[in-house]
Amino acid sequence: MLGGATLGDEVLEHVADPAAIVAETARVLRPGGRAFASSPDAQRWVWDDYTHVRPFTLTGYRRLFTDAGLVLDRSGYESVMPGIGIVSGISPRRRRPPVLNALARLPIVQRNVWVLARRP
Repeated sequence: MLGGATLGDEVLEHVADPAAIVAETARVLRPGGRAFASSPDAQRWVWDDYTHVRPFTLTGYRRLFTDAGLVLDRSGYESVMPGIGIVSGISPRRRRPPVLNALARLPIVQRNVWVLARRP
């Protein structure tokens, strides 16, 4: 995507200063350029990975990007339960069925938080 950046899935929770990374991303994006990032939600299962430095809630993740001067286009939860990718791959539109998207909002489901943000 022209003028865009992917901070990557599962990166920001591993670094000591995620705000510095997001600020640098905002700095180098062209006006109108977009950035996408996701991270595990702040749930107990996240801490089973000893490389995680910090957890994120959806509210905290949104603030991380808005504090860097980016405008949020979309944000939400994504389920990371085993088998979700298989189900999505066999669906006719290659997307998660709406019921699985709805389940991702439940705090008992293993999930990621994600944002799609742009430089104004």
